[in-house]
Amino acid sequence: MTLHSVPLKIVHLEDSPNDALLIEALIGEEFHNFSIVQVDTQEAFLKAIQDPGIRIVLSDYSLPAYDGLAALAALRNLRPELPFIFVSGDMGEDMAVECMKIGATDYVLKSNLKRLPSAIRRALSELNARLALTDAARVAKVVPWRYDEEGDTWLFGYLVRDILGYPPEVLKSTPGFLKSKVHAEDVARFNMFFALAKERDRVDFDCRLEHGDGHWLWTRWILAWSDGRCRGVLQDITELHSAQDALIQSQRIETLGTMIGGITHDFGNLIASMSGATQVLAMSPLTEKQQRHVEILAKSCERAMEFKRELLRLARREDAPVRLPVDLNEVTQEAVTLLGHALPKSMELNFQPCENLPLVQGVHTQLLQVLMNLGINARDAMVDKGRLMLRTGLMEFSNGAAEGAHRAPGKYAFVDVEDTGPGIPTEVLPRIFEPFFTTKGEEKGTGLGLAIARAIIHQHDGLLKVDTAPEQGTCFRVLLPLAC
Repeated sequence: MTLHSVPLKIVHLEDSPNDALLIEALIGEEFHNFSIVQVDTQEAFLKAIQDPGIRIVLSDYSLPAYDGLAALAALRNLRPELPFIFVSGDMGEDMAVECMKIGATDYVLKSNLKRLPSAIRRALSELNARLALTDAARVAKVVPWRYDEEGDTWLFGYLVRDILGYPPEVLKSTPGFLKSKVHAEDVARFNMFFALAKERDRVDFDCRLEHGDGHWLWTRWILAWSDGRCRGVLQDITELHSAQDALIQSQRIETLGTMIGGITHDFGNLIASMSGATQVLAMSPLTEKQQRHVEILAKSCERAMEFKRELLRLARREDAPVRLPVDLNEVTQEAVTLLGHALPKSMELNFQPCENLPLVQGVHTQLLQVLMNLGINARDAMVDKGRLMLRTGLMEFSNGAAEGAHRAPGKYAFVDVEDTGPGIPTEVLPRIFEPFFTTKGEEKGTGLGLAIARAIIHQHDGLLKVDTAPEQGTCFRVLLPLAC
């Protein structure tokens, strides 16, 4: 829909009723679908231009209670996209030209009102083109800017509010404000490229900026210096960086699959050796306590062989096994039993099962693998002493939360794996699910555990969430949809 196909709504700042009627009659001869809001005070003018249906502003140059220059400044601040035409009888040609230099779209002398309809048509045409460009810039998340080094001031287009979350006047009137929003790791690069721009026709670089609501944006800057001022455009490229991160993640998973395929064979041989030794032990005269330990070893070997088959399936990208109804309390109890032999005596291990917990749809072995992974990580985090709690329960996933997590709303069963360790550092938290990322020392971690755990839970249409704070411990929650 073009501007000419919608009602033409005009704000007219004029204190002469006769002039206002004359101008309205003249406009009516050219435009049939229009309306005019006449005002003659600052308060009425500021209120009128807030109407989103306004398409153009007409204004006298001089009024007893207000003046056209102040009205022009207010419009450029509040509605910079709207055309502003002076319609006056007491402004000279020189003054009219000066007004256009500071932002007026056009001027029409009251002695030559017949030119007004054509001036309005031209202004509307320019507005149509400007709004089309603005829409394109908004979609591309691009905004032009100019920097005055001497005054350390920035002049941004009004779309900067949409992109960075700050009003243009704050960026313009507060020296050092924008640079204070550059990520600490990017400040040196930010300063370097601005200095480099003085030596080249054009430079471009990426850096992170803090948005007005507190989150971080990736921005691309294209800039060039001229006559002591730097000009350019800024673009929000956060989505591009997210796509690049996803590609890197995909490549890491590809590498993970290749690596798994290479080591699984040797892993299977080791399990076979342990299983054989366990069978020999089982045939030896043992005490009742020793026999129980051997039974645990034998069961662990069976589970390890199942894990091996799961790893091979992952490496070959085979379809996952059929998911069956699983008792989450039973899986968690088995994990607690195995963890009881993996934790030192200085650590406390507890399990709080939820009574009458509905079944979930899953693969017993895979879910056990996830819980063991989380439990061992908790043990390593607590080092020497602490408490590990496994807890099952039932929760409702609201429509809003489910939509944000791309899951179906409804009831979910959960398992919490909670420790009293030091918590996960804030700077590390965004990376904990990345393949091969680990904070453990050499030969203590591969960085695969959490990546595989999350992949398994996602295959179960569930979620793996983390809640942590420095010196407050960590709680991983495994959320799984209920079996039908």
